[in-house]
Amino acid sequence: MYEFFKDAYDLMRPLWVVWLMLIFLGIVVWAYWPKRKAEMDDHAQIPFREDDAEA
Repeated sequence: MYEFFKDAYDLMRPLWVVWLMLIFLGIVVWAYWPKRKAEMDDHAQIPFREDDAEA
């Protein structure tokens, strides 16, 4: 039984790298998609906005 899990682990370990790379590339494509440019530009300006609701 232990040998089965060791073999499964040895098979799955390299696939995690592929899976995480696909997730990373998906996030990058989502963020840089041309349709989202205006939204991302708006988010980029958040630190420079004046705070109207100061206490």
